[in-house]
Amino acid sequence: MTGAPSKSGAAVILFTAALVILTVDCSTAETPAIKILRHSLNSECHLSYVAHETQVVLVGIGEQTIVRNWIARSGGGSLITRCLCPSQCEGNISDDDGHWLRVYNPHTHHLTVTRSAAKCFSPHEIALIMRRICENYSVQYAGTSRAPGRLCDVVSLIPYSHYAHSRTIWVDRTTGLPLWVQVKDQDGHLLELTKLSLIHFYRRLPTKYLAVSIPKAKRKVTIAGDPPIHRLDQLQRIAGFNLSIPLWLPSGFEFDYGELFHMSGKAVACLRYNDGLSGISIYETYARQKRPLGYHQLLFTSMPDGEARVECYDSNRDFDLIGPIEVGSLVRLAEALDNSRGRAIATSICDEFRVSLKRIDGLRDRGLGFDTIAALLEISQECHHTLHQLLGLYYSGYNWEHIALRMHLEPYHIYQWLSLLKNGHPSDR
Repeated sequence: MTGAPSKSGAAVILFTAALVILTVDCSTAETPAIKILRHSLNSECHLSYVAHETQVVLVGIGEQTIVRNWIARSGGGSLITRCLCPSQCEGNISDDDGHWLRVYNPHTHHLTVTRSAAKCFSPHEIALIMRRICENYSVQYAGTSRAPGRLCDVVSLIPYSHYAHSRTIWVDRTTGLPLWVQVKDQDGHLLELTKLSLIHFYRRLPTKYLAVSIPKAKRKVTIAGDPPIHRLDQLQRIAGFNLSIPLWLPSGFEFDYGELFHMSGKAVACLRYNDGLSGISIYETYARQKRPLGYHQLLFTSMPDGEARVECYDSNRDFDLIGPIEVGSLVRLAEALDNSRGRAIATSICDEFRVSLKRIDGLRDRGLGFDTIAALLEISQECHHTLHQLLGLYYSGYNWEHIALRMHLEPYHIYQWLSLLKNGHPSDR
């Protein structure tokens, strides 16, 4: 028996059509530059090679430091690094087997062990990263060049925001390996340049390059980090204290994962946020010393290499925020670490959209800022799609502005509502 679809069936059809539009838009917009970048992400973790790496980093006005390393990488994810210069780090050995990272300093004879920083991306993760990059950066093809003696496709990534840095990447046309990476600030000043040279590729990296002997250390420091945790309520249970989750985030940044470290006998929770290229880390721990009730101190530094750092102290917590963005944006993020204000904002959203506080808390536990939650609820109300359906798009890498536009909604009135919410006047809507 056939007939007209039900209202719920019609809604599913409409939503499926919207999802198809989003998917088709992403694929048809895949320019040569985007294809090169995707190929680079696919290739980088599967190549085996030995090379010399040179990093030029700005350390002061008109001052640069140059670090030269010998590196060996296997297609399985292992990475060996030996510092060649400058003298203060000469001989440092870094052994990352994809699970643990061991760093030995021959000058102090100290060995530091922490969880691996190396990562090979799955196809799903690459798709998510590419969508985030395309949301937040203009990906442009800048022609071909040779570096070092190999034909490269040059890709420029220009941020849409005013606080992120631009990148230019020289991608080896044959292998997809990024050979040069240049980072500049909004004014076009060089912040960092990384170059690979003397590269030798292997089908399988010879074991002699991976057999690194680290001498016996006088002191071993283990910074034991738990595996990445993707729900904040789980991280809070492990840490043993309530986390200060940002009320809202810099545009384009989304929660990636959380970690827990144990340093000097203290539990340190870390929240990591990402816009596809750049990452922001928020470290939080209990203060070692008691401070007066209502105590608040904020210190910030803008470093020459483009990194910004904000240290924030209240009556019983210490926060440390680090990220390669404009320092003012990081200061505003530090000011958004306010759980007491968060409860009032959550109540306002519940009243506006007739959802339970438990539902809002569940979304916060998944790392969403109140701005994203309120925007998705507004879109859900306007387009008659469930929040669950919209969250599926969001977790596929589409921000709420992109979802609104594809649902033929004007984001401007949503921005107005979010502005009232942030300024504490949601009832003025």
